[in-house]
Amino acid sequence: MRRRVVLLSGGVDSALCAFEIAQKEEAVCLFVDYGQPAAKQEYEACREFTQELRASGRSVLFYDAKTNLHYDDWSTETTNEIPARNLVLISMGINLALAVGADIVALGIIKDDAVDYVDCSPQFLKAAHELGAAFGVMVEFPLLKWKKRQVMQSAQRLGIDIDRLWSCYTPKSGKPCGECQSCKARGV
Repeated sequence: MRRRVVLLSGGVDSALCAFEIAQKEEAVCLFVDYGQPAAKQEYEACREFTQELRASGRSVLFYDAKTNLHYDDWSTETTNEIPARNLVLISMGINLALAVGADIVALGIIKDDAVDYVDCSPQFLKAAHELGAAFGVMVEFPLLKWKKRQVMQSAQRLGIDIDRLWSCYTPKSGKPCGECQSCKARGV
């Protein structure tokens, strides 16, 4: 069975991406704790989601890794963007792909992301393709033409339990803040 690495954040976009891939191939899901405030909630959402996929008969592997992207040095009240975060995550995905015999790394980046994040811009995505190609790994963005509304509708239609996923950047007392970009986009 063909393997494809999926960067899994615990949110709806990456979960939908992993779900679609797991329908036809083995999804090798990678969660990265990079020091983000919601790392615990994101990890748990990823772990439970991959367990549910396995329980439904899909072939799924789950890996987790840890690095430090100095989140507190960059995050502000108005942005949660961490410069070059996706570059680091893609590099880790390529590394895992080479280790497990996969030739594709997939990210759940959607159309709306390019507006808010430099490392989701067309220029960055082109560079990510070139980075992967240098190692013989294709980097793909299967949801790139989708808007958040389409992702949410598709996830619900496919039976993905979106209430068990995590999309908040800055939780308060273990609950979604309701104020960050991600909470607003999801409608929390």
